[in-house]
Parts: sequence; structure tokens; C-alpha cells
Amino acid sequence: MKKQKLLLILLINAAATLLCYSGMAQPYYYSPHIQSFISTYGCANCHGNSGSSGYSQTTYAGVLNGGTQCPSAVRPYDETGSPYVIKTDCSIPLTCGSSRMPLGNPCSVSAADIAMVRAWIRGGALGDNTYCQSFTGSPLTIGFTGFGGGGFTASPSGTQLSSKVWNFGGFSDFYKPGQSNTGNDFARGTAVPGITTGGIYGCTYTTGNQALWIQPASNDFSAPNGGSVNLQLCNNSGSSITSLVISYDILTYNDQGRSTSFNFFYSTDGSTYNQVSALDYATPAAADALPAIVTTPRNTTLTGLNIPNGALFFLRWFGNDVSGAGSRDEIGLDNISVSLPGTCSITGVSASTAVCNGTGATFNVSFTPNSGSGVYNVINTANNAVLASGSSSPIQVTIANSTGGNININVVDAANASCAGTPVQVTLPDCTPVCSITGVLAGTATCSGTGAVFSVSFTATNGSGLYNVINTATSAVLASGSASPIQVTIANSTGGSISINVRDASNASCAGTPVSVTLPDCTPVCSITGVLAGTATCSATNAVFNVSFTATNGSGLYNVINTANNAVLASGSSSPIQVTITNSTGGNININVVDVANPSCSGTPVLVSLPNCPPPVFCGNGTCDGTETYCTCSADCACIVAAAFVNFDLGGNPVSSAQPIAFCLQDITGETNPANPNYLFVPLWINGASCVTYNLSADEGALFLESGNSLQSTATVANATVVWLRMSQSEIDVSGGTTTVNFSGSGGNCTDSQTITWAGGVVNYGGNVANTCKAPLNIRLFLGGAYNFTANNGTMRTDINSLIPANSPYTAAPWNAPAASAAQIPAFVVDWVLIELRNTANNTLVESRAALLASDGFVYNTQLQQGLTFNAQGTFNIVARHRNHVAVMSAAAINPNGGIVNFTIPANVTNSNSQLIDLGGTGLFGLIPGDLNANGVISYADGNVYLNAGTGSNTYSAADCNMDGSVNGTDFTFMRPYIQQFGITPIRY
Repeated sequence: MKKQKLLLILLINAAATLLCYSGMAQPYYYSPHIQSFISTYGCANCHGNSGSSGYSQTTYAGVLNGGTQCPSAVRPYDETGSPYVIKTDCSIPLTCGSSRMPLGNPCSVSAADIAMVRAWIRGGALGDNTYCQSFTGSPLTIGFTGFGGGGFTASPSGTQLSSKVWNFGGFSDFYKPGQSNTGNDFARGTAVPGITTGGIYGCTYTTGNQALWIQPASNDFSAPNGGSVNLQLCNNSGSSITSLVISYDILTYNDQGRSTSFNFFYSTDGSTYNQVSALDYATPAAADALPAIVTTPRNTTLTGLNIPNGALFFLRWFGNDVSGAGSRDEIGLDNISVSLPGTCSITGVSASTAVCNGTGATFNVSFTPNSGSGVYNVINTANNAVLASGSSSPIQVTIANSTGGNININVVDAANASCAGTPVQVTLPDCTPVCSITGVLAGTATCSGTGAVFSVSFTATNGSGLYNVINTATSAVLASGSASPIQVTIANSTGGSISINVRDASNASCAGTPVSVTLPDCTPVCSITGVLAGTATCSATNAVFNVSFTATNGSGLYNVINTANNAVLASGSSSPIQVTITNSTGGNININVVDVANPSCSGTPVLVSLPNCPPPVFCGNGTCDGTETYCTCSADCACIVAAAFVNFDLGGNPVSSAQPIAFCLQDITGETNPANPNYLFVPLWINGASCVTYNLSADEGALFLESGNSLQSTATVANATVVWLRMSQSEIDVSGGTTTVNFSGSGGNCTDSQTITWAGGVVNYGGNVANTCKAPLNIRLFLGGAYNFTANNGTMRTDINSLIPANSPYTAAPWNAPAASAAQIPAFVVDWVLIELRNTANNTLVESRAALLASDGFVYNTQLQQGLTFNAQGTFNIVARHRNHVAVMSAAAINPNGGIVNFTIPANVTNSNSQLIDLGGTGLFGLIPGDLNANGVISYADGNVYLNAGTGSNTYSAADCNMDGSVNGTDFTFMRPYIQQFGITPIRY
């Protein structure tokens, strides 16, 4: 029951809003149920006792006055209202079977229906049952001949029109259907263009040709509610009408600086009006320098109608202010034509002989159309697939990749599938090209290193353009190419023969004739000679000696081995190779040199005498031996250090790198990348003496150490500790191409350096720091629907936080933005928003990102970092969108690399305050709620979205205008003040 009450309230709200929008009530009402009720039940002199009525409808027995149940004071209508308003406060409900109501159930007429009949009667609409312009099926033309602006009456004179047929709304005077309307706004007389007083005139704009002429003015056919011209017709054609052809001329005199619309609507029930947007018209905002009457013809075909014989139907022209300021242009209406469309037919369907065009079959289809839509489809009758379309005969059809056979085709009107010709059969040719490969030949194979090389020539016809040389024994591809010849290399050839062929890469059946190729033996002969060992000497406790040798046709890598156990003592790529025997205590050892890849390739062993190398007894003997290091005995040992660039393994541990690598601040600490200037960071370290602290210096830039989640400036660094060199692009530009970082410790005893070559020498750096380490675009905006008006503290409510999906809602139409997902939705998030970059010249979309909006208005990326980074470079118009608010665009072009756009300040928004709502007088402004279909305009189409959504709680819905997680009447009340809010053109879909 609560749901029913809520729905009733919503319908009443929507109806009241519609009345405001259309600018008038509906004095005409038609219903078969009410018509039947009037014919069956009733009373005599139903209104004779009503002091406020003044009417005596004794001949219409079906009109009730509510009887004793509803006295005049509480009847469900306002007898003095203008226009008549149905009340909802009748204390005793009108029910079936009581007083003068019908005595039987079921009762097909509601109390509200009866109230509308009463209002209808008070408008005079049942006076003589002729409240319509008769349409017999023959073309009806209304040319306003003789109309001189004399007003509207039930029995019009030559200069007047019928008040039973015409009805007007949106004027300061109240129009009375069926009665005399011959003064003030409705009877301004004849007009010469250039008038200023608001109202309806008759205008002779060419010799003998009159038009209905309107001068909009304040409260006359203007904002806020606009005005309407209504024409009521009745179907007297003898049958139901399903389509109508409508045409008319719009006349305008553009002498003022304000644009006025004049749009067309139609209705089959007098209640719901359908707009034909293709006929929309608005006068220019800027006045013409030399104003003249301009005629704009309009026509359309209304389809999908269901107007029974005897029923009414309605045409409406609705006008309102559009843009500009000051007085308004004059608008005229003339040459209205209503007719039935002709019967469509298609005859003489025939098809020419199909011929090959490449791989496709092409033929022409001829036909004769009559009363068609002007667009015709050639279809395959087997599946109704459209093969081709055209506006006239003949239409050319192409069947791609035709392989022969037959096809039945027909011609069908594109707008009327029942309007078709007689199918005909078309024989299709086989247009498949025949591939062939001939003349396969192979040149003599020769050695190139260890491989055998030869060329294969051939002739290909109708091939794919890519061909493989294959081993016919295994079908393995030896080489590929797009043309003859193709060079083949057989790796590590050891002789013998091979059968090869050429085959089309896309058509294995298209191949040549195999040929045999004799392969040479290209195996190199490895040899190692002249193995010699130098005298072994002590180095600390180790014996060191060099081994020299001569290698021929080897692998390039050689081992020195102990022949006693084949243990590898040392390895190298060339002679000599240094060997170290650790902790040598003397004696002899036999060594040899062996090819790593070929153990059978070795030299002649030689004997080496090893010295005794005991460790030193104490520090200070001038020799760094035993376990001594620089840190334990700097008097004996030199300080050996090595500076290096740094990378990080999968575990985040630093490792030395051969190349410098650029990182961004966000990669290092998680902080936002800075802008103006942008910075990159190159990590380095020094390894060696663990007891030394090193002084740092760099040619350019600054040096930092990590400290918690930030970087701290430093001039020193410990051993094996990563230091970060920070560089801007301007510092790189003045470096001369290189930057050197110096490490110096222990009074200059421990030193090394690393030099960075910026041009092509730094991983992740492409020549522009701003591109390598982009700073984010920082955005702030408020959603009017989510703003906390109760606290009014510059924050938004997060009522729907638990309902927000992990995936962005903006991948769907009309946004069609790239997908985005968040691993978590923090408690401070209000909803998803969409940020776009648009071209400043034509506002076309360049790039977009879905993001998370925080309660303080700041925008975060899906990694919960403030701001967004974009790939595009330059300056752009920034657009902010939300799924049920009108989008806004920045007033100025902004660089997304470190730029800031604050949409809470009107000066930063295109069209300023007109695109925002005031947030409680705080000086902050927010996006306007109510754009439920996200098209950039708040209209009654959004109201339909709201009504179709129904009511509910704990829901993530576009109909939830105030973003509290529930859809109910509060949402409609919240959006209602913003109906007719227009976003700027670039943001509309």
C-alpha cells in the first residue's frame, strides 16, 4: 500500500511538472470508458445547483456533480481555477454503486476520470460535440486565408479562427476552449513585421497569403514555461490511422537579439505528447542587420500510430526562449498539411549477369519503386541479410569471395519490410584465384662459417605473397620470403643432401616440384697447441701463474684444467689465462688447456712448480697478505672500491647494473611526482671498504638518501648504500651530455666515480624528463547531489560508499571510456567520476580516465594516489563527468602534466555559474544533479529514467539524485528545480 501511495505521489508530481513545462492544462479529454459511461448513466440538470458553474447541461445525462457524497466545497476539482485543477482532498471517496454513481460493478470509470469530465464540461468541450477539425482521409490543408488576428470563437468570422479547433497556452491571458477569445493576447489584429506587443496576429506576408503570427514577449509564449499552439483533429476517415504525412511552413522575422524555439509535437490521447526532434527549430540569437521574413518548410511522416475511426488526435507547436537577451523574434505558422501516405510497391525486380571482380562476384539489380521511403535494400531471401542499399535503381551488389552457386535476391523498402518485389535467382561465378608455383631451382650450396648457404628461385602466380622453403622430409620451414630468390642457411652442415620445395605460406596445396640440394661438410677442425705456463709466484697465500696457448677453430671459450682430476682451474676467451691456486703450500701440478665446447680439442699438458705462500704474521710488514684488508690494516693494504649504477631484483634488493636507470619519485617513495620542474632519479652505490664513509659530489643535480617514505638530501654515503641523483631536464641540458658522480673516502684513499651519458645511455629516459616522470593533473570538484548541506562544511556525504562497484561504470554508453578497476574502495570515496582531455580547437575527445572522488572533492587514481597522469602532451580543455550530474568543462586550456583544475570555483568553469549550483553559501560550487541519462541536458527524458527505476533502497542507481543509496520521491524533488538545465555543447552526447 505504501508503494502504491508513493507511486501516486510521483505521478502527480510528474503531471504537475509536465503542466508547467507545456504551459497549459489539457481541456480536451477522450476515453472510450468515459464515452460509454456518459451514454449509460447520469442525472438531469447536473450542474444547475452549482452556484459557481453557471452551466445547465440538461442534454448530457452522463455528467455527474458528485451528488450528496461530494458537496461543492469538497468536490475533486477546482471550479474557479485557471486552468481547472483536480483536487485530491475529497473527504468522501467516490465509489461505484453509491448515490448517483453507477449501481453495478465493475466500474470502468475512476473518480479522477469523472472529475476530468466535469472540468471538460466547464470548458464547453461538450457544447455541440464538434471540438475538432475533421480529417476525412483526403489531404487537409490549413492556409489561414483571410485570418486577420480577430481572435477565436465557437462561430468564427472571416478574420477569426475556431476556438473549438485551436487552443493556446503560455499567454498571460487565459484561453477558453469553445468560448469567445476575441480580446487582448488572442486578438491583436493584423500585423506588419516589427511589432513589439506580445500576442497573436494575422500577417499578410505575401500578396493574398496570410499566416498565424505570434509575437513572444514577457509572460507571452516565453520563459520560463514557454507557450503552445494546439490543433485538435478527429479521425473521420472511416478506418484506423497508422501513419500520417505532416508538413507546414515556419515564418520568422529575426529582428531581435534573443533566440526562440518552435518545435513540433503530436499526441493520440491529448495527454502524452511526442516530440519530433528532427523538426526542431530555433531563430538565430543575433538579430539580422536587415530583417526580412524567412520561410522554413518542415515535413515528416508519423508512423506507429493507432487512431481509431472517430477518435481525436492532436498537433502541437511549442516555443520557448533558447538563448540571448532582450526582445524576441516574431514567428508565423502557415500551410499546414495533413494527409495519408501512399501505398508502397516495388515491381520489375531483375538482376544482370554476375561477373568476377577480383575474388568477388558483382551484378546490378534493377527495380521500379512506387511511394517508397527513398531507401531500398537488396537482400538475400535465405536469411534477409542486406547485400547492398541505394536510393534508386539500379543498385550494384558485390558478393565477396564468391565460390559459385546460386542466390535468391529481392528488393525491400528500407523503412517498410512489407513493401518488397518478387525474388529472382542469380547465378554466381567461381572467382577463387588459382595459385601455382613453378620453376623451383636451387643454387650450389657453399659453406659460410659452419653453415651451408644456397639460394632457391621460383615463379609464383596468384599466391599470397609469402612463401616458405621447406624440407620435404619433415615439412620444416627452412626460410621464408616474399619474392624469388629466397636464401636458405643450413646450420652446422655436416654434408649429405636434402630435398627442398617452395610452398605458399597461406595455401599448403600450392607448391612447386621438389629438388635435391647437395650440402658441403662445414665442420671446423679445432686444435690447441703451444701450451706453456709461466713461473708461479705468491700473491698473499695464493700461487699465481699465466697459461699461454694457440687455439684454431675453437669455440672461443677455454678451460685450464688440473689433469689429475680434470678440475677447472680458470677459464678465458683468449691466451693467456691467469690461474690462481689458493693457499699454495708448494709442490707440482700438471695442467692443460681444453675447449669448453669440445673436450676432445686440447693441448699437450705441462708441469708447473708451485711456491709455498704462507700467510703474514703481523700488520705493518708492508705486504697485504693473509686475512688483512684495508679496514684491518690500512698500512699494508690498498683501498680497493668500485662505484656502480644500481637496479633492483624482484625482491626489491639493490644489484649492480651496467647501465644507469631512471626512476620517478612515485616509484621510490610513493609520493606524487613533482612538476615545474619534473625530476628523474638515478640510483648508484660504491662497494669496497665497509669501514669508510664516502663524500659525494656531482657535476649537476642533487644527491639523496632514502629515509622512511621520503628522500633526504645528503653529502655522504656509507659503503654499499644506494644514493639517488636527482636531475631536472634543465640540468641535463646544461650538462654537456654527461654527468659524473664522485665518491671519495678516507682522505682520498678510497675513490671512484660513475659517468652518466644522457643521450641514449639511460634506461627509461627518452630525452625528456617531463615525459619520463610526469606529474599528475590535480582535480577538485563537488557533486551537488552528494554535498553535505546539513553540516555545510565543504565536504560530500559518502552514503553509497559500500555500494560503489570495484569496476568503473563509464565503460558503457554514452561514455565508452577505457576500463578501470580499484582493488579497494576506501571509506572516504564518494563515487566514480570520469575525467577527459579534449582538443582545444574542436573539443574532440583525446584521452579519458575513470577515477575515484574523495569526500573533500579531490580526485584519486585507482592506486589511491591523488591526481591523474595522461599520455597526451600539450594543453587541453578538461571535462569532468558524473553518471547523474551535468558535466562541466574548464574555462581555460590546461597542461595535464602537473596542472591544477578547481571546478568548485565558477571562474574556472566554462559558462561559469550557469553550469554549477551554490553549495550553501560557502563560496564553493558543485555539479548540477539530475542528468540521469548522461546526455548533458536535464529534461523530462531524465524524469522517465527516474520513473522507470521504481523505488528501492541500498541501490547504486542513476535515479538516486541525492546519492543516499535509495530511490524515492526525495530524488525527484531534488532534481526538479534543474529541469531544462543545459550543459554546454561540447559535453553533450
